[in-house]
Amino acid sequence: MTSSPDSASGADRLEAGLAAIKQGNYSQAIQHLERYLVSQAGALEQPNSIKARMWLATVYLRSGRPKKAIAVCQQLYSSPHIKVRDWASQTLEEIEQRYPTSTGPETDADAETADLAGFVPLQSGTTGRRSVFVPPNSSATEQPSVQNSESPPPVNPPAATSVKKPVAAPNSSIWRSAGRSQRWQPLPKLNPARLQWAEMATPIALFLLIASVFVVLNAIGLLWFKFTTSILHLSSPIPSLEIPVGQILLILGVLFVASPWLLDALLKGLYNLHPLSADTLGAHSPEAYRMIQRFSQQHQMPMPRLGIVPTQAPLAFTYGSLRRFCRIVVSQGLLDQLTDNEIATIYAGELGHILHWDFSLMSWVTIVTQIPYALYWQTAKGGDWLRERSALRQRESKLIAVLLGIGADLLAIGSAISYGFYRLLRGSGLWLSKQRVTYSDRAACNLTGNPNGLIRALVKSAIATAQTIQRDTKTDYLLESFDLLTPLGCGAATSLGSFYPHISLTALLEWDLVNPDRHWLAINHSHPLMGDRLQRLTHYALHWQLEPELDIEPSESLNRNPRSFLLQCAPFFGLAAGYLVAQILWFAAQIAYRFGVQQISWLASDYNLFAGFMMIGLGLGIFLRFNAFFPELKHLESNRSPTHSLSESEPLTTSADLSWLSTLITKPDALPIDSQPIRLEGTLLGRIGIANGLGQDLLLQTPKGLIKLHYSSQIGAVGNLLPQVTRPVDLIGQAVLITGWFRRGAIPWIDMDTLRSGGRISRSGHQVWSTILAGTAILFGLFLIV
Repeated sequence: MTSSPDSASGADRLEAGLAAIKQGNYSQAIQHLERYLVSQAGALEQPNSIKARMWLATVYLRSGRPKKAIAVCQQLYSSPHIKVRDWASQTLEEIEQRYPTSTGPETDADAETADLAGFVPLQSGTTGRRSVFVPPNSSATEQPSVQNSESPPPVNPPAATSVKKPVAAPNSSIWRSAGRSQRWQPLPKLNPARLQWAEMATPIALFLLIASVFVVLNAIGLLWFKFTTSILHLSSPIPSLEIPVGQILLILGVLFVASPWLLDALLKGLYNLHPLSADTLGAHSPEAYRMIQRFSQQHQMPMPRLGIVPTQAPLAFTYGSLRRFCRIVVSQGLLDQLTDNEIATIYAGELGHILHWDFSLMSWVTIVTQIPYALYWQTAKGGDWLRERSALRQRESKLIAVLLGIGADLLAIGSAISYGFYRLLRGSGLWLSKQRVTYSDRAACNLTGNPNGLIRALVKSAIATAQTIQRDTKTDYLLESFDLLTPLGCGAATSLGSFYPHISLTALLEWDLVNPDRHWLAINHSHPLMGDRLQRLTHYALHWQLEPELDIEPSESLNRNPRSFLLQCAPFFGLAAGYLVAQILWFAAQIAYRFGVQQISWLASDYNLFAGFMMIGLGLGIFLRFNAFFPELKHLESNRSPTHSLSESEPLTTSADLSWLSTLITKPDALPIDSQPIRLEGTLLGRIGIANGLGQDLLLQTPKGLIKLHYSSQIGAVGNLLPQVTRPVDLIGQAVLITGWFRRGAIPWIDMDTLRSGGRISRSGHQVWSTILAGTAILFGLFLIV
């Protein structure tokens, strides 16, 4: 007969533990309480189990093991009982106030890790202690009070440690924790055509993008030749217009074959990749380990090599050239912040990539993009180092200081160019990255029968990603550079995860579900829209007659606003109109030539006509939408209305009423052309130094969440790199006041006009360079025609 949670033996252990506490025998008390909790693994929310954990946390502190006490308090912090959460919160706050620094494990015993949810010991090789992700729960209804005749006294921990208190987000609901299928028929297979087309297009796009670099270089050489010979009347050698096709294909082929080992070396050298032992994975998620074993046996392949990177942002990605060489890498944050079945759904998604073979092509694109990306941030680090040395040498030797400064500037230029190449080459994998997620999500559900677990894993990962960026005050290089391989796009995860505690998930996802232009507006994003994705997973849950984790009702797209759509697409329509005009003139010239009219027959053989008229159309399209894209900001300077900014006297750290910002973010039919002049205060986050010279990583932290910022110097990209002017990167970490234009696309962002902090002002040049771009396009088009 199965014993109940409160059986006699269990009760005896609890009483023995409490008696040992009264006697001051803490080691024996810990032993009794831990054994009691092991026996109660299936009933940890029972009153006696909660009381045992509260006493265990207290005894851990009294015996000099505060880190274990923190782990127990974090478990209690996720309890549905309000009084228990309050006790855990007060205890964590007291530890945090008294012991703000950490010196590592206090004792040898503390180095042994334990999963305090069930006291399952981890094997050697565990890289970190398990902590449970705490979902938002402020709106939870109060449970019956815990019966605790002997409340643990206030703690007085004897050893120093640091506390990372779980963040309880306000104004949001706790997880529904909807169930999973126990027996299920696999979902019908998706038509593989879309994935196959994307797989075929990826290598073609990668080659064409690399070849386009040579085309641009050749075009610059040709224009320079025409300028020197026609304008300056100087002799100049004819530039070569050849593209090294053979060399490009050879290098790409070598990179494809060697991608797993090259990525291994890069991840180990730059991101501290370590092997993840089977015992460690089994301790965190037995289901994931069993599933990987079963998958490998069914497909007659070796088990993928498992790895782990020590970052707290939840990450997972698969790479390799063939199945026998594939690797699955996760982050410590993913193992720490997701539950057993949620970790399993993430691993199942990675197995789905192996199943559909898309991992090999994405590994190829990733290693190609990693070359310029690694060069970007390594040269940026070198440039920052030289600038520091230059500043130190100012008094000793001005010549050496100047030479070091020149070296730093050259590295800054190289870093910026490298980042530009990364963004260009990244475009080759965007289509495949979007398509493959749809198939891997379906495979994950078929492997686990748990679409609700995958929904929770994705939303929790988004929240944890935003929390990691807010804590680190910048976006990790690993998050950005491996964006194509991870389950979530970095930008979308940051936006959703930071706003979700303050705005309902349903409202945040509405744009993704009903905006008529949402798909093409997300064309430069690496993953499908989160709303579409979660809606598909909800349909899978309903297909298996499960209660879905989220209530996402099927919805039809809103009607398109013709005026906004035409203005938004004006530059593209200008390109098409220019081509159409050129085509009409070309046909007219052909007809005139047939009838012997020679005056316009030259048009029939001048193919620069097409490029010229298209550039003119592009420029005119930019001019047509200029006023709508950049409405006046002058009224913001004199108007301190709460609809545009915080009040003058209000501290930046307070949670002011920003309901108007929520309205802008959740507007379902918004387009980027629907610019909203905005004046907003917050803290500027991002990378410091040369690595953020182009404004790659600028975020405004507001009481509502993180908003991406776009910046362009008034004198162009070169101005972004000049240290003499005030740039946004110089104001990182400071309270700032921003004026600009709020835009809503796949993610919300602000095109900055001014950025103020104290008496320092950084001005952006979006309007100026939009005008210059349009004018240059028109003049270049006329030059080609004439």
